[in-house]
Parts: sequence; structure tokens; C-alpha cells
Amino acid sequence: MTGSPSPFDRIPAAALLGGAGVLTLGQAVAGLLAGPPGPVALAAGATLTLAALGAAAWRMAREARALGDLAAITDAASRGDLEARFIGVPASGALGQAQRGVNRLLDVTDAFVREAGGSMKAASLGAHHRKVLLRGLPGAFAAAAADINAAGSAMEAKARAFTDFATRFESEVGEVVTDVAGAAVSMRGSAEALSGSAGRSASAATTAAEAIGRTAAETNAVAAAAEELSASVSEISRQVTRASAIARKAVDETRRTDASVTGLASAAARVNEVVRMIADIAGQTNLLALNATIEAARAGEAGKGFSVVASEVKALAAQTAKATEEIGRQIADIQVATQGAVEALRSISAAVHQTDEVASAIAAAVEEQGAATQEIARSVQGVASGSAIASASVAGVGDAASATGRSA
Repeated sequence: MTGSPSPFDRIPAAALLGGAGVLTLGQAVAGLLAGPPGPVALAAGATLTLAALGAAAWRMAREARALGDLAAITDAASRGDLEARFIGVPASGALGQAQRGVNRLLDVTDAFVREAGGSMKAASLGAHHRKVLLRGLPGAFAAAAADINAAGSAMEAKARAFTDFATRFESEVGEVVTDVAGAAVSMRGSAEALSGSAGRSASAATTAAEAIGRTAAETNAVAAAAEELSASVSEISRQVTRASAIARKAVDETRRTDASVTGLASAAARVNEVVRMIADIAGQTNLLALNATIEAARAGEAGKGFSVVASEVKALAAQTAKATEEIGRQIADIQVATQGAVEALRSISAAVHQTDEVASAIAAAVEEQGAATQEIARSVQGVASGSAIASASVAGVGDAASATGRSA
């Protein structure tokens, strides 16, 4: 079998191209060993060299073709075709050993696939006795085949157990049917004896049915009233829960108000500190102004001192401006804190209003509960009356039943 062209097909050409170098080397060696070469010696050396090169090129070409065949066979196997094999494998050599190894691998793989497929197909048809033959399967193939056989045995055991269960079930059902048939024959005679008593029981049964009907209607009314009561109770519970949540919200809003007032007090304290700082700066400014007046009265070198004092006055003026800016920020904080307190108070007012609404809803729900309770009471009275009538009717049925028992 041959494969597609590969880089190995170019090996003979490369070998021939290298033959000239080998020939030149052979000539050089012949010249060194035999002295000046003659024409005959050169011709003989060239012939031997070409023969060796030809043999090497033929061997390399054969190996290249074998590698191409190997690529084709493995590619076919990867596509699921396990039929391809090496043909004409040499008896010895690494190449022949590799080709025989590939053939053995394909043989084992093909055998495993065929055996496993046959076993699985037989199992799907219920023939669990078809096992995978382990003969000739080495290593992992044998282990996998053993696992498949074990799975088949387990499925066979489960199928046998199910068949036994179905057989026992059919037998038991047959026995039950036989018993039922016998009981039916026995009941036929009893039914004939009871037919006379059935006439006497019909009137009482009719009366009892009417009373039971009325009782059922009253019972339905009781159930409806109970449902209304349950709904009212649920509404009360929901409203109470809502009132509790609103109360918690009111508490939270109160806490927020406390925090806002605390922030307002802190801001006021900071404003006081800034005011004191401004007073100190004003005092120092007045003192420096006095010094500047004194220095201005001097002449000559004293003018320089006035310049220094003026610089200090500027610095203090800058500090005064900074303090003024800080006062503005603190005042803004006070305003924010005050606004927060106002909003918190509004929220508290709204929460109290909602609490009033919930209280009103609870009162209405309680009134509905009272009405539902009254309806339940009336329904219970009706049930009692119906029960009395039903009791009398049942007594008549009991008499008829006694007569039926004597006739049986």
C-alpha cells in the first residue's frame, strides 16, 4: 500500500547530490594510499561509490514510502477505518518491526470494537449471554472487555429478577380474582335476602338524605363564615404588624432628630471657638497698628521697621479672612442640621398620622369579626336542628337494618 507524497520522497535526490562529494573523497583517499592514481583505479573507485550511493538511496526511498504508508494507515484508523494494513513487511529491521507493531495494534483494536459492538447489540435485544471474547485481547483491551461482560451480567440478573417478579405478580393477581369471584357468588344470596329490607329502608333513607342535605348546606354556611372570620383575623394581624412597623419607624425618626439636634449643638460650639479666635486676631491687629503708628513717626532707618509691621498686619488680615470663611461654613452646617431636624419632625408627624389610620382600620376589622361571629352562631343553630332530624331518620334506618339482619 502506498501513501501520499511526503518530504521523504526527496531523500534519494539529496543522496545523489551528495554522491559527488563522496566520490571526490574516495578519489582523495585512493590518491593517498596508492600514490598517483591511474585511470583504471579512478574508474573503479567511482563505480563502487556510485553503487553504494544507489543502494543507500534505494533504502531511503523505501523507508520514505513506508512512512507515507504509515501516515495513510493511521489517518484511516482515526476516521474509523480499521481495515488498512501493511503488506509485504520485511522480515527484519526496525522498519519491519514498526510495521508489524502497527498491524498488531490495528488487529487488536478491530477485534475489540467488533466484539464490544456485537455484545452491546445482543444486550439491546435481550440476549445478555453474548459476551466479549477475552482471547487475544491484551492489557487495557482485556480490562475494558471484562467491564463490559460484568455490566452485561448485571443487566441479565436485573432482567431475570424483573421477570420473576412479573410472574409472581400475575399468579397473585389470579388468586385474588378467584377469591373475588367466590365472594361475588356468596354475596348474590345475601343480596336477594336484603332486597325485602331495602324497600323498608328506602323511606327512612330518603328522609335521612334530606336532613343530611340540609345539614350539608348549613355546614357550608358555617365554613363560609369561618373563612370570613379567618380573613378578618388575618387582616387584624396584618394591620397590627403594620402599626408595629410604623411605631418602629417613628422611633427611628426620633433618633434622627436627636442626632440632628446634637449636630446643631456641636456646630454652635465650633462657631463660638471661631468667634474667640477672631477676637484674639483683632486684638493682635490693634497692637500691630499701634506699633506701626509709632514706627511711622520715625525717620530714616525706622521706615524699614514700618514695612515689617505692615507685612505682619497683612498676615493677620489674611487670618481674619480665613476665620470669617470658617464662620460661614459653620453657619452652613448649622443650617443643614436644622433642616434635618425639621424633616425628621415632619416624618414623625406623618408616622403618627399613619398610626391613627391603622387604628381605624383595626377597629373596622374588629366590627367585621363581630358580624362574622354572629353569622357563625346562627349557622350552628341550623346545624343542630338538622342533626336532630338526621338522628330520627337514622333510628328508622337502624330498625330496618335490624329486620334485614334477621332476614339474613
